[in-house]
This record gives sequence, C-alpha cells and structure tokens, in this order.
Amino acid sequence: MRLTLIKCLFILPLFFLGIPVKSNEQPIEITVVSDEWQGFVTKEGQGYYLDILRKTFPSPNYRLKLSILPYSRALYQVQRNQADIVLGIWANEHPISQLSHYPVENDILDAIMRADHNQITGPESFNELRVLSRIGYQVDQLLNQPENYVEHVEIEKMIKMVASNRADALIDYKSAIMPVLQNLNKRDELHNPLTLIENALTEYVFFGFCALPKCLHLKQKFDKAYLHFYQTGDIEKALLANQQELSALPPLIPASEVLQQ
Repeated sequence: MRLTLIKCLFILPLFFLGIPVKSNEQPIEITVVSDEWQGFVTKEGQGYYLDILRKTFPSPNYRLKLSILPYSRALYQVQRNQADIVLGIWANEHPISQLSHYPVENDILDAIMRADHNQITGPESFNELRVLSRIGYQVDQLLNQPENYVEHVEIEKMIKMVASNRADALIDYKSAIMPVLQNLNKRDELHNPLTLIENALTEYVFFGFCALPKCLHLKQKFDKAYLHFYQTGDIEKALLANQQELSALPPLIPASEVLQQ
C-alpha cells in the first residue's frame, strides 16, 4: 500500500507538468489494405491517404498495419471483415453506411488514344468506343454506353492494343501510363502515334470500413477528424505535401449525395 502511494505521488507531478508517462495499454491495431498509387499510398508507407490516417489515428495509441494488394482483393478483404479499412474506393463499390462520410479525393483519370481521336469532354465522349482499363478498376461504372469494355493486367499490352486499332482508349493514371508509353516509343513498337488526354474522367474517392463494431467506431472517429482537418486547411496541406494538384481536393459532399448524382 505504501509503495503504491509513493508511486502515485511520483507520477502525479509528472502528469500535471505534461511529461509523458508510459502506459501498459497496447496500441489499437488498424489493418489497412490498398492498391499502390504514387503520391497517395506506397508500399513504403508514404502518401496522402496514409498521412491523413496517421493524423486521425496517431501513435502510440494506434498502430497502422498496411498491406498493399490488388485493388479488387483489397476491397474484398474489407467487405469480408478481414481488414479494417480500404483506401481509395468509389461510392458505388461499398455499402454507404461503411464509407467515409465525405470523399477524401477527387479522382482524376487520364486516357491514351490515337492522335485522330474525337474531342473528350466527359463520360459521353467514350460512347460507342472500345475502352480498356486495368483489372479491378471497373471504369465502365463511370461510362455511359461504351461499345466494349475489357480489363487487362498489363498496361503495355493495352497501349499496344490502342495503337494497333484493336481498342480505342485506355483509361488509367498518367503516372502509370507515361513511363510505359515512353519505353514503347523508344523501342519504336507502336503502329500509330498516341496522345494523352488528361482529366478525361473524374470521380469522388472514399475510404471504406468493415462492418464490425470496431470499424464503425473507427469510421465515426475518422469522419469527425476529417471534417476538422478540412476546415483547418490540413487536408489541402497534405495534398500539396505529396505533390498533388489542388484539383484533387474534393468538396464536402456526403456520400449519400454522391450516389444520387
């Protein structure tokens, strides 16, 4: 009893002085799954998505455990309650009650087409065209009436298909397309000149949470923190710190309204 009293008398002054006192409590582990997108989430644990997660769930109270997986597999794991949070998904891919309340990014997709393509002004511009994208991206959900939509694994294969007139457009990200396109041009392997159309499609992006009580608690905490960070300008700062354009900053529009658009 005397030892306990002495210990308390020692710790209390440290507490009031603001000096951290070690706790025996273990940090809450949060399993995070995502595909890899430069500037947003990388296997090294860098990027805009991870910055705002760490700001919401800081160490030492929380520990983020990140796994980089193919897009469709990452989404599958959260929908089967095998992971807590999936990063970078569209509103129509997950139950609305398990989405972050606000979008975390304005997703900007680019396209590669032959130089003689028609002007691209939005989803309707891809009507009656043969469109390609990577497996799991489900870009057809953003389109109206493409003549054909096919997903493949390799970007190089799809670029060659567009160049050889076996497809009309590859929709992906400039950061993924350009290195492959430049290598193909150096090797002179393309039948026709291709051109990059930037900002061909846009869509709001969310974080998805699993259905377990733990995840619903994490969602509530994230929603409250994200709104605060947005209003203080910290979300904008996080985008700029990761070399992203401010065009990627989404408005504060609830997921329910996004689905109604």
